[in-house]
Amino acid sequence: METSKIEPTDTRKGDEAQEIRDSSTRGDISIHSIVPDFVAATPEEPAQIKKSVRSIAEDDKVWFSVVLLTFWALLLGLYGGFAKYGDDVLFSASRVDGTYLFYHNIAIMIFVGFGFLMTFLHRYAYAAVGGTFLVSMLCIYWGMLCTAFFHQCYEFDCSHARVTIDLVRLIYGLFAAGAVMISFGGVLGKVTPLQLLAMAIVEVPLFCINEHICANLIKVRDVGGAMTIHLFGAYFGLAVCLMRRHKGGPASPDNKASPDHDIFAMIGTLFLWICWPSFNAALAGDLEHLTILNTVMSIGASCVTAFLVSAVVHRGKFDMVTVQNATLAGGVAMGASGDLIEGPVWAMVVGSIAGTVSTLGFSHIQPFLFKTVKLHDTCGIHNLHGMPGVIGGIVSIVALSDHTAMVHQVEALFCSFGIAVGGGLLTGLFLNLCNNMDDDEAYKDDAFWLVEEE
Repeated sequence: METSKIEPTDTRKGDEAQEIRDSSTRGDISIHSIVPDFVAATPEEPAQIKKSVRSIAEDDKVWFSVVLLTFWALLLGLYGGFAKYGDDVLFSASRVDGTYLFYHNIAIMIFVGFGFLMTFLHRYAYAAVGGTFLVSMLCIYWGMLCTAFFHQCYEFDCSHARVTIDLVRLIYGLFAAGAVMISFGGVLGKVTPLQLLAMAIVEVPLFCINEHICANLIKVRDVGGAMTIHLFGAYFGLAVCLMRRHKGGPASPDNKASPDHDIFAMIGTLFLWICWPSFNAALAGDLEHLTILNTVMSIGASCVTAFLVSAVVHRGKFDMVTVQNATLAGGVAMGASGDLIEGPVWAMVVGSIAGTVSTLGFSHIQPFLFKTVKLHDTCGIHNLHGMPGVIGGIVSIVALSDHTAMVHQVEALFCSFGIAVGGGLLTGLFLNLCNNMDDDEAYKDDAFWLVEEE
């Protein structure tokens, strides 16, 4: 592939001084504004530039180990000093109840579902599954502490300095990991492991703050997290994408799928599709049966609708991206109203709307956003989680008859959106302090993983 030459930078202005080549071309060297010597490079120095960029990448790998070790030591210290098992766990002879089944299914969604769903890129499977594995586990530990902290502060229960770890607390940790994995989908292939780790460390407390405000202060009805998990994770990730210097647009030769990788991604889709009712019903209490049924009816409808609309849009053919993602939109939309809707047909209508909007998002809205504001969303999280999350919030407003409760839903919708976008923009700026991935490393495993040569 032919590459463009690097021009002297003294004639560059604004953002062009931070990024030498256009994001639609590949194979050039990405120069970062944080290294002035690189910005002043001339066309006669490409080898030296490449060597220096590689040196920066090696430094990032060292910093990743340092940050991970430090954060892990912090978690060990916090759990050693402030966490315990409850008496019912230590001294009760009772067997584990159905809560473990919910935990089991949600864990499958996070580690297998999200992990394999992001393996569609033909040279970025190790990083997708491996990144999901590591970062999700860290988010579970971090999320359990953060949610417990805000809940105990709200209840003014500071007399007990220790956090009780049980299955419900584990589910809260999984929800925090789910929000981060949704955001990961937006920046997939465009961030270094250090940047991904930093994003997760920052996002989890913001997620827990938003969840605390919506659940405990606003009193939102959002049993499956359509607003507090899906909407929050999606727009946080999109805001990070907007602020990243490394745009990593769709023109990259490595930003593409392959038939083999698409099949692996479909494995993730199927696990998510099967386990989604548990995600929505885990904390539904006495209404868990209703929530499970509504979720099944809604996610089934989005499956049928996604195939139908895909065939119409693509003139009789099905799009694998749509099948992998839009078929799940009904599960997202039912997150806020799974315990509110009292008729199966209405759940099917909601799923049909979500599946249609999600499919059109992949075919029309996503290309439009990249063309107009250069927003590149690798996995299409806006289509699967963002817009269906908004639909779920709107449906919950309509489903409630009490005016005060409706106002609370509106407040939670705007609160989740505001904290997600604001937090994502600041996090994106913060990630730019790290060394950005070189262009020829984007969407490739071998930049940070040991990969056998083909």
